[in-house]
Amino acid sequence: MKELQTGIAHLQDVPGLHVVSAVTWYNAQPDFSTHGMTIPYMKKVLLAVIFTQGESLRTAINAAAQRTVERLFVKRILIPGKERIPQIELLVKPVLKNETFLLPHCPKAQHWLLNAADRALDAWLKGER
Repeated sequence: MKELQTGIAHLQDVPGLHVVSAVTWYNAQPDFSTHGMTIPYMKKVLLAVIFTQGESLRTAINAAAQRTVERLFVKRILIPGKERIPQIELLVKPVLKNETFLLPHCPKAQHWLLNAADRALDAWLKGER
């Protein structure tokens, strides 16, 4: 069974408002191009693409994690009652390594999912949907 990873990108746009993007894929190299990804393309090929905001960074990331799990249930990638449900690991920038989130996390300096999450957040803030 393939495990899942979710890349997290965040920005504190204004004081007291943290914006987060989360993109999810299997723990494997993708068989599609990640160069020049747009939000519609990400929504078409990735397992989940989520945007949230919150007063604290932890709240915004946990909301993104919760919505990611919900999206994976809706798509029947995660199925309640299965003997073994795939684990989801959050990939975060090293600055967040000591934080606590709903899902286990792993700090990474570089990963294609982190780049995709950064691209998604940037595009979302520019109005791409």
